[in-house]
Amino acid sequence: MKLSPPLLGCAVQSGDLSLVQFLVSKGAYVNGRDDITGHTPLHYLAFRFGDPSGSYEIAKFLTDKGADVNAKDFDGNTPLHLVPSHWSDVAELLINRGANVNAQNKSYQTPLHTAASSYCGTKVIKLLLAAKVEVNTKDFIGSTPLHYAVGNNCVESVAMLVDAGADVDWKDNKGISPFIQANEKYLDATRGGTYKEEGETYQKMIRIMEAARKRRS
Repeated sequence: MKLSPPLLGCAVQSGDLSLVQFLVSKGAYVNGRDDITGHTPLHYLAFRFGDPSGSYEIAKFLTDKGADVNAKDFDGNTPLHLVPSHWSDVAELLINRGANVNAQNKSYQTPLHTAASSYCGTKVIKLLLAAKVEVNTKDFIGSTPLHYAVGNNCVESVAMLVDAGADVDWKDNKGISPFIQANEKYLDATRGGTYKEEGETYQKMIRIMEAARKRRS
C-alpha cells in the first residue's frame, strides 16, 4: 500500500515521530511530493507549529530512510532554504548529509539569503559560512544576503557576513548597496529623534562596513 505524501507531511508537521515511523513502515514514501506545492516530508518539517522539539529526530529518521536533502519544491526551495533560523541542529544535519549550501530557488536565492532574511538567524548563517557558502550571490532583484541582513536590523549577521567577505558596495537592481542601505535606514531612524536605539544599531553596521572598506582599499 502506497500512502499519499501529504499524509506523511502532516505527520511530520505534527512532530509525532512514532506516527512518522509508522507511516513509513506502511509504505509512505519519504521523497513523495505534494501535488500543489512540491513539498516533500523534509520540506514539511520547516512548517511545524508550536514546540519545535523533536524536529531533529524526525529529520534524522527521514534522511536515514533516504529522504533527498536537495529535493526542490515548486518554488525551487530545498529543505535547507526553509529551515527556521533557530533550528541550527536541523540545518547542521542537512548540511552534514549533503545539502547544497549554494542551491538557488526560482528567485535565485540561496539558503544564506533566507537565513539572513530571518531576524538574526546567526546560528544557521555560521553553519552555512563554515560550509563555504558563496556570500555574494545575487537574487532576482540583485540583492545579496548582506542586503537582507541590513534590512533585518541585525548587527551580528552583518558582521559575520562582512567578515566572510560580503561586498558592502554591491548595488542591487535599484542601485542600492548594503552600505547605502544602512546609511538610509540610519537617517530614517534618527530623523526627528524618534528611533534612537534603532539608529544606533544601523550606526554600528555602518562602522563595520566602513572598516571593511578600509581593509579592502
